[in-house]
Amino acid sequence: MKAWKELQEDVWKIEPNRMTAVSILKMVEVRKEALKNSITILTENKMTFFESHLSCQGKKYYTFLNNEKFTTIIVEDYYEIIKEIITAILEMDGFKTLSHEALIAYLAEYYKEFSGYDIDFLDRLRKTRHKIAYKGFFVEKDYLDRSNKKLDQIIGILTNILKNRLK
Repeated sequence: MKAWKELQEDVWKIEPNRMTAVSILKMVEVRKEALKNSITILTENKMTFFESHLSCQGKKYYTFLNNEKFTTIIVEDYYEIIKEIITAILEMDGFKTLSHEALIAYLAEYYKEFSGYDIDFLDRLRKTRHKIAYKGFFVEKDYLDRSNKKLDQIIGILTNILKNRLK
C-alpha cells in the first residue's frame, strides 16, 4: 500500500460538512442492520457459531452464518461499512477521495488508534473486496470465522472516532 503522501493526487481539500458525515453515519447504521439481518439470530439449528459484536440499539447479537454461500456478501458488507465510516471521518477532517487505498493510508497517517497490523488487515480486506467486485472472487467461510472479531473491533473504533469528531 502506498503512503498517504504518495496518494495526494487522489485527494482534494474540502470544507468539512457535518451534515454529510451525520448522513453517512446514519447509512452505516442501516448497513449494520442489514448485515445483522443477513445473518440469522441464534436458534436450535446445527450451523457454525460465531459471535458478532455488531451492535443495534446497544444489544450484542450471537449469530451464525445462515449459509456458507453468503460469506462473500457478508465480507463485502463489512468492507462497505468500514469504507463509509472512513469516508465520513475524512469529510469531517476536510478531505475527499474516491481512492479506497487513500482512505486506509489516511488512517495509517493520522489515526494512531490503528496498529500496523490493523492497517495491513484493512488493506488486505480492500484487496479482497476488489477481487470480489472485479474478478468474481468467493471468500471462504473460514476467513469470516477468523476475522469477524477484528472486523467488529475496527468498526467499533472507527465509529467512536467519527462520533467524537461529530461532537
